[in-house]
Amino acid sequence: MSTTRRRLVTGSIGVAAVTSMPAVGASVGPDSDLIALCERFNVLEQRAKLLIAAGGDDTAIEARNAPELARIDAEQGVLLDRIDKTRAATFDGVKARLRMINLYSPFDPGLQSSWDWGDRMCVHFLRDVDALLADMQHFADRKGFG
Repeated sequence: MSTTRRRLVTGSIGVAAVTSMPAVGASVGPDSDLIALCERFNVLEQRAKLLIAAGGDDTAIEARNAPELARIDAEQGVLLDRIDKTRAATFDGVKARLRMINLYSPFDPGLQSSWDWGDRMCVHFLRDVDALLADMQHFADRKGFG
């Protein structure tokens, strides 16, 4: 398990708010593959966080969960390769990618001391983009463009 993942999971209480975000429904648009890849990544990430939290400081539980965590990491690696090669073409595609980023790297004020300013600014930038996309989507829906 990576140090970053352990740091984020063991120190982050705010993960529940991010993991409870509604998922994008099944899509058949230009970003349907990207959305599906991101959603699968998120399911795996949530499972990994549960396994890591269950282990806590108990090395026996951590060792028992290690094979499943290794499978999750391997599948996530394949997903990330495909996600990296896919450009979002719609609001839903961008939002799917943002949900994935927020789930994997939630901003927790309790961890601020371990974040450099660049990490913090990137998280705030992504939150702003997410809010702007929601506003733009709302406008487009109201005007009949969505």
